[in-house]
Amino acid sequence: MPCAPTYLGIPEAGYLIGALFIKGESMEGIICGPSALSYLRTPPQVLDLLPSIPISQDRATQTFISTSPAFKELFGETVHTLVSSVSEHTNAKHIKQHLWSGPLPPQATIDDPAVGTVTSPLLTLLTLAQHCTDIELAMIMHEFCGEFAVYRPSDEVEKVLPKTNDARLAYGWKRAPSKDKRPSSLWQRSHLVEPHELASFAREVRGHRGARRFERAAAVLQGVTLSPLEVRTALLMGLPRTLGGRGIKIETNATIRFTQAASKIAHRSYCIADILITSPDGTYVVDVECQGTSVHDGIEARISDADRTTALESMGVSVILVSHDQIASHDSFNVVMDLVERELGQRLPAQTSRMVKSEEALRGDLFQEWETLGMAQNDGKVDASARTRAEAKAKARGGAKAATKPGTAKHKAEKNASSATEAKETTMAKPKQTPKR
Repeated sequence: MPCAPTYLGIPEAGYLIGALFIKGESMEGIICGPSALSYLRTPPQVLDLLPSIPISQDRATQTFISTSPAFKELFGETVHTLVSSVSEHTNAKHIKQHLWSGPLPPQATIDDPAVGTVTSPLLTLLTLAQHCTDIELAMIMHEFCGEFAVYRPSDEVEKVLPKTNDARLAYGWKRAPSKDKRPSSLWQRSHLVEPHELASFAREVRGHRGARRFERAAAVLQGVTLSPLEVRTALLMGLPRTLGGRGIKIETNATIRFTQAASKIAHRSYCIADILITSPDGTYVVDVECQGTSVHDGIEARISDADRTTALESMGVSVILVSHDQIASHDSFNVVMDLVERELGQRLPAQTSRMVKSEEALRGDLFQEWETLGMAQNDGKVDASARTRAEAKAKARGGAKAATKPGTAKHKAEKNASSATEAKETTMAKPKQTPKR
């Protein structure tokens, strides 16, 4: 099977899934926000498997589309679209419309036969800015500027998804192998956005809703990353201390050239450091390697950890291996940072109580499920994730009580206790009546 021409890694020959929403020259056909994010995260080999849906505006077809497995696989329960006026309003329950006033920015959409018209990665980020925090939007920017996507297919799609990473079938997307041999949700693909494009786009859309958040999120981009673990580690280390990070100057996806002696050990002329940290005077260098549940492909996969570490340390480069568990809590991350500071020969000032609270708030955003990041507006898909994030943020604010899941015994007990307290307070606050004479 020859490889089809692609745009942004999506085959130009495909099935018509979202074409239902095309309507003349109006903006009704532009899929945006969480739905566009879902599309951009979906591997083209998955799009190839989805059945076609007829193009029609009649109510019967709209009902069919909203209940079809293909629609739910790609968009969940709801698809988000842009409209240019209230006259384009629809009462369809599975369509959530967003008003855009004025002309669209240059190169704002992608016309793809596989799904119809979709906002470009940059405009998708702007439409997501209305529903995300600064850090959440920055995380998605790292995904778009990085060389990875997170997508977990449904059980039905998993059964028929090709198990091979044959380039003729993958359209440039490859599923990262898992260390436990089970299918992972991490996919490797080329970047969708260049980091410098974020700043120029932010200038173009000033004045639009979400533009300020877009600009703030773009300002904290740490560089090119290859996995969610690298993003979380880079933000925890590199963000300013006032935003919850440790304020260390880092370089992501950095190339380290081996010396002639080191190359004999590694059998390569260079390696790629996930996060490279250099002391202010340039004397000490630390390579922080993120050890996730999935393994990288390419040159790093062909160098054993022992050979790589030995080669780097022969050059005076310290290697620190970091796992998810080591950065997941404040206390364990402190141990990692103590090691980094010792290897760099410097000590950072102790965190103030306000900085600690900022870090806890940062963690509330960083450690949510990446698969549902940015999807909180897709009805029926992320209720649990959104509740977990709200609990983490409430805890980070200090003293705020985390929400209890409705319907549980604990929730009922808390509700009864609250009612009893309210009744007691009402009785105590009730003024004493003077008996009539």
